[in-house]
Amino acid sequence: MIVFDAGVLVAHLAPTDAFHASATAFMEEYEDFDFAANVVTLAECLVRPATFGRSSEAIARLDQLMLIRIALPEDVAADLALVRAG
Repeated sequence: MIVFDAGVLVAHLAPTDAFHASATAFMEEYEDFDFAANVVTLAECLVRPATFGRSSEAIARLDQLMLIRIALPEDVAADLALVRAG
């Protein structure tokens, strides 16, 4: 299983992103693996598309990846903040 951070998914979604080709090539190379992302990461990926009214299109492209969506327990917020602050 490959668990993605937002950077890879954002690059894959945006053809003009400097890392689009690399992100897409990586996904194609490892297409036999399960792909996953947590719900916070998915929300991060949708910020820019939402800004331009393109959330539905971005969600459809993410759905094509058949991502396993990883839910996060409610009590991890403080731990996540510490990781982000680190």
